Amino acid sequence: MIDYQNVNPTLELDEAEMKRIGYEAVDMMVAHFASLSKQAPVRKADNIAMDLLLQESLPEKGSNPSGILQHVRDNIFANSALTTHPRFYSFVPSPSNFISAIADGLASAYNLFSGAWVSSPGAAKLEMVTINWILKLFGFPVREGGGLFVSGGSAANLLGLSVARNVKLGNDIANAMIYFSDQTHSSVERALLVLGFHQEQIKRIPCDEQFQLPVPLYGKSFKRISRRVNDRSAWWPTPARLIPELSIHYPISLFFAGNLSYGCMWTLLMAGEPYFVSRDV
Repeated sequence: MIDYQNVNPTLELDEAEMKRIGYEAVDMMVAHFASLSKQAPVRKADNIAMDLLLQESLPEKGSNPSGILQHVRDNIFANSALTTHPRFYSFVPSPSNFISAIADGLASAYNLFSGAWVSSPGAAKLEMVTINWILKLFGFPVREGGGLFVSGGSAANLLGLSVARNVKLGNDIANAMIYFSDQTHSSVERALLVLGFHQEQIKRIPCDEQFQLPVPLYGKSFKRISRRVNDRSAWWPTPARLIPELSIHYPISLFFAGNLSYGCMWTLLMAGEPYFVSRDV
């Protein structure tokens, strides 16, 4: 528990206090990164143990920021998995480093809004420049291409599927069928339900023992379904390993979306390049 005391009734701190707290936070980050490989990558605790550490009534008074830093370090960070750990391979690894931590701090401090040029020309232009870097890496046309950064993989999947719905279906989803592999991230199915698709329109396809999609096996089904719904409704988000048979020569229109946060960048630019006859799938 934190020993609350009314140190400062506002969130405003003077310059000396900001430096003191800031240095404490930086020291904490440096100590964390310096000892990262020696720490346990995964920590376990049950709900009872967490209740003893964190359960409390809504505080009516403020607390010393230094005390809060210690509380977060000792009771929250110390009871959380370290996704930056060199031995962390569960879920989706999301490595970080000291420079990115400082960058996040600066971004939060300046709190720039880059959604409109008039508010932050510098930030808006930086986003355009970095998006163009990615377009060039993929071999996409810079002038006609575009994109934006989102908060993470789940948001990216929701956005990509929304684009697919608009492009392939014109928002008329009544006869649509969506296919994806049994290795697809759970956020895809959630995104489809958010976008208005019904459970019976969502088809999960088993991968083979190599985690590849057996496209030839399902090709005739795609062809048959495509004809039944006027060649415009079958689209296929999949993170499974792509194989040469992905080049289906059936009269069917597929929408291909790659999520960069889950290794698609590596797949497309390096080992995956031989598997693509064309990027215009």
